[in-house]
Amino acid sequence: MPTKMLPLLASIVHSVAAEAVVLATFDGAPATTHDWSNQNDPVMGGISQGICEVASSEDVMVFLGTVENVPGTSSAGFASCRTAGRTAFPDLSSTAALELSLRVVESELTTFEVQLGTLGGRTSSGRTISYLAEVTADTTTSAIQHLCAPWPVFLPTFRGGAVSGPSLESQLSQVSRLDVGVAGQVGTFHVELIKLEAVNNCSANASIAEPLSRGPASFGSSGGSSELSAGVIAGIALAGAAGVLALLAGAVYCRRARRSHKSQPAHMSMNEEGVPAAAA
Repeated sequence: MPTKMLPLLASIVHSVAAEAVVLATFDGAPATTHDWSNQNDPVMGGISQGICEVASSEDVMVFLGTVENVPGTSSAGFASCRTAGRTAFPDLSSTAALELSLRVVESELTTFEVQLGTLGGRTSSGRTISYLAEVTADTTTSAIQHLCAPWPVFLPTFRGGAVSGPSLESQLSQVSRLDVGVAGQVGTFHVELIKLEAVNNCSANASIAEPLSRGPASFGSSGGSSELSAGVIAGIALAGAAGVLALLAGAVYCRRARRSHKSQPAHMSMNEEGVPAAAA
């Protein structure tokens, strides 16, 4: 091979190696179009609300809403958009980071969460892990922004708390879920999601995520007191809409929890996403 061809070949190889793997777009392209659903904190007794709506005419998904403190606490709730069901995403093992492209329409919130679920991401006790990173958007501009999270900064979590489990790097061939959300901040938000892709190099002007530090996850109740708290919080959360009837329902739940606590082992069942199962 002529020597002068080597630089060209090296350039081609580098270009192929650095090619991004597009995971999600909102332009109707079959390979990257997914069903999305909203997941908000009312499932945990909160009152935050988020809407996820694909505007295919503009090739974006609108994500807007309000995050409120969970009633009776000083802790902000959450709202998110996630791919529905389990999707077979491409093998991302040859990539180095997840990059989210978005446009801020108007937002009081600056920090957004990106999460990935995998087929093999579970704790030693079998709980489903969400790999979580936080990215920061500039809310002073309406220009398209790139928010990039290298794989090593993703933290294995369950219900927002840190857990021990396989690293995300070991799971990149088994990604089955994408999630974009807001949590831990109170305020309104309105952004347009444009694309999520796995990249080898973050864009030159991208906002780069930093490693997270989270407290350990809570795996449920150690006794009847947590069940009682859940009943009270549920009643408070619904009081604005249903008034006294909701509070009475919370009281009934409390009485049932007390009786159950006296006769049953102390625990609260959870589904695999960490949401309390419906009371029998």
